[in-house]
Amino acid sequence: SDLLFVMRLEMRIARDVISQAVQADARDSMADVFSSLAVVFGVLGAHLGQPRLDGLAGMVIAGIIIYTAISIALNAGNELMERNLDSEIADRVRSVAVQVPGVRAVTAVTGRVHGSDVLVEIGIAVDPALSVELAAAIAEGVRQALSLHIPEVGSTLVELNADHMARLRRSLG
Repeated sequence: SDLLFVMRLEMRIARDVISQAVQADARDSMADVFSSLAVVFGVLGAHLGQPRLDGLAGMVIAGIIIYTAISIALNAGNELMERNLDSEIADRVRSVAVQVPGVRAVTAVTGRVHGSDVLVEIGIAVDPALSVELAAAIAEGVRQALSLHIPEVGSTLVELNADHMARLRRSLG
């Protein structure tokens, strides 16, 4: 019963802080609960004259260990490999950034999940005739807008790009 309480508490904390380490420990506690239940059934089965239940319990425990190890490895691997943002967050980033005054286009959006934060890298096109100071202010506006409108974004790197089409139109005009 103490192990069940610990498992539930860890699952709640893991959900709140979005921590791979706490989630892994919660899964480990859950595996301990199921392994303990398998041992109890195995011992009871052997005591009641069904020794094969003890062997079956051992196989169940081995399966739980393998499943838990694979689950932890896959979840941690996604974070360690810095997988790209899912399309829903990337679309939200694009739609917020393009509304910032001075942003002519969003040229690229990438990022990764790191713990409970989403780290975003975004490329924006601005008027090539702008001063560095004004272009930097637009980039800061993008960072602030993303932070305000998408709370899971923890850090944003903005790459400024000149709006080459505007430059071409000016040179042809």
